Amino acid sequence: ICPHPASVADGPAGQSSQPGHGSVRNLRLLGSPRLRLRPSHVQRAQRVQQVESLPVPVRQGGLHSPNQEEVDPNRSGHTLVRAEVRSAEMSRVRAVAVAATAGSAAFIAWDANDRKGGVGVTRAVTATATAALIVADYKLRLAGLEKNSPQFLDARNGVHERSAARLLRLCERNGGLYTKAGQFISTASGMPAPYQRHLSKLQDSARPLEWSDVREMVANELSPRAVEHLVNFGGGNDAGGNDSTLGATKGSDEAAANAVKRSAGATNEPVLVGGVSGSTSFSEFDREPIAAASLAQVHRAVTSAGEEVAVKVQRPGLRRQFDVDLATMRFITGAICVAFPTFDFSFLVPEFRDRLSRELDFTWEGRSCERTGRALADDARMVTPKIHWSLTTGRVLTMEYVRGVKVDDGPGLRRAGIDPSAAASALADTFARMLACHGFVHGDPHPG
Repeated sequence: ICPHPASVADGPAGQSSQPGHGSVRNLRLLGSPRLRLRPSHVQRAQRVQQVESLPVPVRQGGLHSPNQEEVDPNRSGHTLVRAEVRSAEMSRVRAVAVAATAGSAAFIAWDANDRKGGVGVTRAVTATATAALIVADYKLRLAGLEKNSPQFLDARNGVHERSAARLLRLCERNGGLYTKAGQFISTASGMPAPYQRHLSKLQDSARPLEWSDVREMVANELSPRAVEHLVNFGGGNDAGGNDSTLGATKGSDEAAANAVKRSAGATNEPVLVGGVSGSTSFSEFDREPIAAASLAQVHRAVTSAGEEVAVKVQRPGLRRQFDVDLATMRFITGAICVAFPTFDFSFLVPEFRDRLSRELDFTWEGRSCERTGRALADDARMVTPKIHWSLTTGRVLTMEYVRGVKVDDGPGLRRAGIDPSAAASALADTFARMLACHGFVHGDPHPG
């Protein structure tokens, strides 16, 4: 505080032993105007005065002896103050470090476990780490081996298996865009067989949403009145299908059995409660989804007007994850191109960006469905579900519930009285007409 202890008043109270210096509360730097000191500064200065008044041996912490180093009485007070300042600063640094560590751990735990996907930091870190591990595995296991030799081929097959399993775990953990990328890789020509085999599991399996998330999404997108009167949501899982057909297909045996149970008044049905008049709410809504996919899941429901519908509900947080996931994929594909120049997957990023930006807009899907219906209206074999626009938004799509059989279920088709060859011909005609005659394709053409 002062350049010399002598500047500190040590005379009678209110007086200074040197001209121009006042009491402790009126300390002045030599040659400087009077300063107003904080109470903490005043307390430190007072402790300096107390220390300066002690004998040197006591000030050093013990009896004076010839082997002990003399402490300069003009410096010891300032040394004590500086030590206290350093100690206080270190305490503050430790407190800030502990708080930052705790905050970071809490953020990472929330981001990793948030059912809505957090902000995507842990997703990006996990994806980058997985990609780095895969690249390192290929580089290390194949280093020094002659290309196409038996040892090289055996080692490469082993790396393919391990890497495909790692990629599958990543897609299952992160979901969303990663699941879509895994589905694309599983059907892409030229990919190693282990990748196709492992990632094909993503085509027909996804973890269902919690019912609370489904109810919250429907209430936010439509209105709380659309679901607030529903008190019980039974199983009702009476159909199969995927997120693109919205219940237009179903497993024939189970579907028929459940349809009979419903007509016979079987239990395990949703409780019907009088709802809001008109087609702006649901009088029945199955708790269990018909199918769960990477971007959405589908529930059977009945509108307040009595129409049976399939309701497609988007997974929460997808729009928030979209930009982060695309940036992560762009970085990973760029790094793979650097590590393996002959493998360029950078085309995936712009394709996914354009495709998923439309796929996340359910109103676009509804308009595309209606466009397809108009284009194929002259073919009695083609059926497109009716869109309930009063119960449709960008993240909730409500369509007519159409019962059917999966096109790849040959025995089910025969039991339903449908010739599988005729079904395959109708499917081929549909895609050919959309491509060659109308210039657009409405569908999600992957198995599952």
